[in-house]
Amino acid sequence: MSEAGSGNLYEAMLAGLASAAGTAATAMPSARSSASVVPWRRTLRTRRTAEIRRAGGPSGVEVFWVKRGETLPFMGGWHAFPGGGLARSDAEIPVIPPAAPAEPAPPARPQPAAADDLPTGILACAIRELFEETGILLARPAPGTEGTPDPAQIAEARRALLGGRSFATVLRDLGSVADASRLVYAGRWLTPPFAPLRFDNRFFLLEWPAAEAAQPEVQPGELEAGAWVEPAAAWQSWHLGDVLAKRGEVHKALDLYREALTFEPDAKDEAKLRLKIAELERLQAAAQR
Repeated sequence: MSEAGSGNLYEAMLAGLASAAGTAATAMPSARSSASVVPWRRTLRTRRTAEIRRAGGPSGVEVFWVKRGETLPFMGGWHAFPGGGLARSDAEIPVIPPAAPAEPAPPARPQPAAADDLPTGILACAIRELFEETGILLARPAPGTEGTPDPAQIAEARRALLGGRSFATVLRDLGSVADASRLVYAGRWLTPPFAPLRFDNRFFLLEWPAAEAAQPEVQPGELEAGAWVEPAAAWQSWHLGDVLAKRGEVHKALDLYREALTFEPDAKDEAKLRLKIAELERLQAAAQR
């Protein structure tokens, strides 16, 4: 469901450049709002340091990404994080908002401000798409509801959603309300203006430990596969051309890799840590070219 242009500064700048060049601003395809969720988990504490070093270096983080079906007309065969476009009905779904940070972010690692950057319904969109594509349902019992849905009920609800039932109806039948309290806003990527189909995408991080009873699972259809992967390995596969992925997806994976390097408890040698971060910055610069 297409929307009007997002009206942000980047769009205004592009329109200004088009006007200065004598090109109609309306010729630029409008960007549809969308959301992606990056499930991630820590691995450093569950593997011995020696094993990590033998494996080629500690990332300490894995992310879950999916592969779109090869036969899809748009981006068939590409890897991405679970997500999709904003639906009109998403704006009508009540959502428990993300929790406020426990403490301010360090000055060297400012976090993007979400308050004025999230269109109506985008949190519901993120939760809906995550449930459709991975089976992870971020929800809690609705007021006045006792108990929580069992795995069989959640699986049936997912099938109903994939079969065309509205997300609002699915949540109502489960006696649940969408819960974004575990989502962390991680920034925004806008498809370049030359693309025939453009998205104004918001990324959210979701820490999802291996100890969680429900783990992401892809059902054949729109998606072909899904897997946990270390960010450095994801970047390497993309850089070598072994996988197709949007640049925004790769950057988010690399950002998590930087976090893992910065907070790795075994990296006591400051000089070695600086070298690791310098190498990461080189990878990020290469990803931008």
